[in-house]
Amino acid sequence: MRRPPQRIVSHLGSKKRGYKKHAGPPNTRLDDLRISLDLSVRDLANICGGSANGVSKTTLAYLLNGTISDEMLHKLKPKVLDGLRHFLSKHKHWSKARIEEQLKDILERPDVPFTLTDEQLDELTTWGMRLDAFRRHYRLSYDTIADICGRDRAWGISRSTFQRISAGGQKDSRFAARIKPLAAEGLRRFLTQKGRTTEEIEAELSLIFDDQEIEMFAQRTTLKEEVLHFFGLKRDPFTGDPRSAEEVFTTRQLDKIAEQIEDAINYQGMLAVIGDIGSGKTILKRRTMETVKKSDGKMRLLFPEFFNMDRVHTGSISAFFLRAFGQRMPHDLVARAEKIRDILEEQSTSGVRVALCFDECHHLDDRVLTALKNFWEMGSGGYDRYLGIVLFGQPQFKFRLQEEDFREIFERLEVVEMPNYKKCAYDYLKHRLKFAGGDIDRLFERKAIDILARQVDTPLALGNLANVALLKAYIVGQKKVLAAFLNDPDDEPRVRAIRQAK
Repeated sequence: MRRPPQRIVSHLGSKKRGYKKHAGPPNTRLDDLRISLDLSVRDLANICGGSANGVSKTTLAYLLNGTISDEMLHKLKPKVLDGLRHFLSKHKHWSKARIEEQLKDILERPDVPFTLTDEQLDELTTWGMRLDAFRRHYRLSYDTIADICGRDRAWGISRSTFQRISAGGQKDSRFAARIKPLAAEGLRRFLTQKGRTTEEIEAELSLIFDDQEIEMFAQRTTLKEEVLHFFGLKRDPFTGDPRSAEEVFTTRQLDKIAEQIEDAINYQGMLAVIGDIGSGKTILKRRTMETVKKSDGKMRLLFPEFFNMDRVHTGSISAFFLRAFGQRMPHDLVARAEKIRDILEEQSTSGVRVALCFDECHHLDDRVLTALKNFWEMGSGGYDRYLGIVLFGQPQFKFRLQEEDFREIFERLEVVEMPNYKKCAYDYLKHRLKFAGGDIDRLFERKAIDILARQVDTPLALGNLANVALLKAYIVGQKKVLAAFLNDPDDEPRVRAIRQAK
């Protein structure tokens, strides 16, 4: 005698294959339908196509028990519904309307916001552990959360990195400072796609990051007209690029990097300038372009701009180079290389120093990086080289170049890094405020500037955080930013009880 079908119990969501990491509420509606049809789990799996269709008995048991990721649910959903429609129509002779009514939303999961209790907050002591709790709440795989947090971008979180930080590892504060903005940006985009309101998004992010970090990670904070009038400013001091060479902020370190770029052009060097987003690389490039313009034709900087740097190849670089000198590109590869060498030799004989400059180099294909060395080595066959190479990239580019595959390049490459702005924060803010009609000592308490400087490394982030501070002062009617308005990062962690969306 056949044993009647039983309800799936929680022990089926075992640690096997890691399904328990995605635990959610069991799918009682589907399980009830299975029992009412007198079907075993194996019977239902066979109806849906069985193992050959990716719906094995074990997989279906995890689906019924709620211990399966959203990605897997998305793959299984059409297979399960199509199988049930066919079975109910052909074998049970249900009407189409009755079938659709029974199956409506049967595999949908409740979409509830991410929350943590006070006990959970005390237990999850690092931001990585709280991020992992977020992943488990939304039943995301490690690969998916890594993609959300910008795995494909420089300093994005890889799968292995995510596993380390979710276990409380990766203590390097500099590393965390680089990847936290990418993670916050990705999570904000993920929650927006789920239809969360701005208030709900901020409430969920506040459980992972502290308030000051969320403000710093937010999109550019601009000052409206009434705020500018309140502080006596002619324009937003920290939004927009400098309008003239006079407005460009510089330091001894920045001047040295500019000189190194100039030397790479004049003496056919190979130089990489490394800096995070907002570290000032774009301003440095413009400064270099101005130097080239003032050289009376003695320096020529070729700056190819491509929409997708990851799709650039040696042919597109060669085509750009030849067009820059009014030449057509030969189809034959050898003839193409000879033509480029002839042009460079002619320029060198005329006393013109030529260099190729690339931006976003962390996106370049491996083969292109190898080819750039071949471009750089073009010369007379003796000691003279004809071409300089200048590469701008984010920090991940430096670590990529240190891999064994690029050893030949890295050992010939001079690498310089954009300076940290912590020590010159006062001077930078003073410079930007000056051209907006403001006085730093009138608008900022010195201790407040010190607190801001401890939280950022780049001028972009520093300016954004300064605008946030000015807005805080404006809201309370205070014409000077005081340290009391700001959260000091040296204080103890401030992540506390959940802020429920009302």
